[in-house]
Amino acid sequence: RELRVRTRGHPRFGSIDMGAGGDSKDTVDANGDGHVNITKEILTGLNVYVSSNTPSKPPQGLDKPDAEPAAPAPGQTGGFGSGTTTGTAAKVSLRPLPKRQLWIVKVPKPPEDHGVAEAAGEPSTTTRIAALEAEIAALDARVRDANQARDAARTHLAKARERARETSAAIKAASAECEPARARLNELNAMDKKVRDARRVVGFDSAAAVEAEIARAESRMNHESLTVQEQKRLLREMSKLRAKRPEAAALESMIRELENAEEERARLGAELRAARDASEPLREKQQMSRKIVDHYKRAADAAVDDSAKAYAAKTARVTDVKRLRKEEYEARKARRETAQSREREEWLLARRTFGEARDLLPRGHFAEAEAACLKQMEHVHARLNTDAGYRAKYLEGLMRDRAEREAAA
Repeated sequence: RELRVRTRGHPRFGSIDMGAGGDSKDTVDANGDGHVNITKEILTGLNVYVSSNTPSKPPQGLDKPDAEPAAPAPGQTGGFGSGTTTGTAAKVSLRPLPKRQLWIVKVPKPPEDHGVAEAAGEPSTTTRIAALEAEIAALDARVRDANQARDAARTHLAKARERARETSAAIKAASAECEPARARLNELNAMDKKVRDARRVVGFDSAAAVEAEIARAESRMNHESLTVQEQKRLLREMSKLRAKRPEAAALESMIRELENAEEERARLGAELRAARDASEPLREKQQMSRKIVDHYKRAADAAVDDSAKAYAAKTARVTDVKRLRKEEYEARKARRETAQSREREEWLLARRTFGEARDLLPRGHFAEAEAACLKQMEHVHARLNTDAGYRAKYLEGLMRDRAEREAAA
């Protein structure tokens, strides 16, 4: 016993014999309930023309199953189970009769890349991805340009800051040279302010002026006729004047010192004004350096902001492309599963039936193996008979298998 994958006639739907070892014939054109003749339809699609009035021709060696085995020709030995038909004893006796065979309907394997071309041809998703990729390329260029502008601005900014630091250092050095004169002038100015404030408080420029005022009050007390209240008032004034003697003396000393330093004060002021005039170009250069630093700092910040915005936009576009490609893959996968589900289901059923029968035969379960094969044949014949779309796919698969075999040969 052996198992071969061949097509076999069905008592209701007709005969389909596509394997080697016999001609493909059609024994039933249409049954009583109006089912189509799937055998003729499939064979006609494969350019095999048959007649429904011609009986099926059995495979070679089985023309007459009940024929008696012929004696082997002289010099030849017939094998086990070998047999001949009438008039062909010499020809058939050279090979044994075929073993008893089990049949299942051949189901072509579905193409692996089915539905890929259809998915690749979708204009909407493909166009959107291409547009997004173009935007991503433009944003990449924008990011590169912004980064280059940022780097250039930062380079110029570093140089401008260095020049600004050099100018500031020169100004500080010149200022340090004038610091003693400035400190002495500030001291004299502070003394002048203190003198003015003391004059307002004390009211006298010297101790002699205080003594003169006290003497005048005593003269009035001694030579004028005063009331008791006037005398008391003069005594209070004299007491206050005596208290101002130290303050007046100190004020007189500061005034004298300030008058002595007047020439020094004028000289120091002139020196400081000359130093300030000499450092004016440096100060102008410092102002210009600060403007340059601010300019390049704003340029660098603007480039950084532009680069960040462009990168964020690019990231969003990349996310959209990944989403579209995932959706396209899922749609292609769904289309492939939908398109191949029936074909693949029948193909896997044929493989399972073949494997099941192959496992049953060595253990001697011939009836179970034959029942499994018959079930697969009835199932596939019924689907071929009732589903025109699947018949078309089935025919395409057979033609594809034939083309592959011819190309391989």
